[in-house]
This record gives sequence, C-alpha cells and structure tokens, in this order.
Amino acid sequence: MIAHGISSPGMFFIVGVIYERVHHRNLDQFGGLFAKMPVYSALAIGIFFAGLGLPGLCGFIGEVFVTFSVWNYSHALAVISASVVIITAAYILWTLQRVYLGPEYKGPHADHLHPMTARELSIAAPLLALAIVLGVYPNALFRYMTPSVNREVEDLASWTENIKAPRLKAEAATASVEPQVGEQAVAQQ
Repeated sequence: MIAHGISSPGMFFIVGVIYERVHHRNLDQFGGLFAKMPVYSALAIGIFFAGLGLPGLCGFIGEVFVTFSVWNYSHALAVISASVVIITAAYILWTLQRVYLGPEYKGPHADHLHPMTARELSIAAPLLALAIVLGVYPNALFRYMTPSVNREVEDLASWTENIKAPRLKAEAATASVEPQVGEQAVAQQ
C-alpha cells in the first residue's frame, strides 16, 4: 500500500502536469514528448515503472509479497495475480511508447509543451526518489513497520483462539443438536 501511495499520486501528478499545459487527455494526439520535455519524460517513465512493479522500484516488493502470500492460500489466485502484473506492464508500456516515444505531438497547444517548472520538479523528483529508495532498500520501512504488524498479528491470533473458535464450536454444536430435536418430534408423531 505504501508503494501504491507513492506511484499512484506520482502518476496522477505526471498526467496533471501535461494536462495543465495542453488541456486534453486524448492519447491519439500525444507523442514525442521525450524530445520536447526530457526531464519531465524521464521522471514520468521512472514513476510509471514504479507503478508497473519493475525490480529496483517500490512497486516490485509489493507485487512479489502479494503473489507469494496468495500462493500459500490458492495457486490459481497467485497465477491470476501474476497475470495482472503482466497486463499492467503491457498497458503502461503501451502508454509510455505512445505518449513519450511515439511520433510528433499532434494536439492543441503544442507551444505550451515547455520544461517542468521548479515547483513541478520539487514534487515529482522526491516521489521518484522514494520509489527508488524503497525499491532498493525496503528494509528501511520494514524495520519501522515490523513491531506494529507483529502486534496486530498477535492480537488477531489471540482473538481467533479465544473468541472466534469458541463461537464456531458453539454454533457447530447447536447445529448438530437442532436436527436431532426435529427428528425426535417427527418420530413421536
């Protein structure tokens, strides 16, 4: 979730930067932005790759943990999870190719495609830096999270053992007694 909280706002911001300049989102009219706005394009590609789950960026760690965790529950769901990663990669790469590396820009306001401002750079660059740091060294975050996650797991295990399991046993006992009572009433008639 933390990786998603870095890459998703980054992608929305990147789209907002270009929308603010040209006032449209028609992908058929975009193309060649890398030549006109190289710093913007490099930051956009890095942030999109973080959302894609590329190794070395924050999205990869989350994708791997989700897939491995689901594998313990259901192999079929793990395969679906891995397939979704591939589909995500396909549409992100398709978008990057069309918008940043494709043919020349054909939309309105082409004269407004100028380099990023300092304000825009000061927002996008830290998001990409966080994506890289948490992708290369996720232990920085794991060390901080582990105590609270372990506490939550212990509380959940205790609740399951002391509250949930007795309830389930009581419900099962009640369910097995009720048919016998009904059977006795039928037999007495």
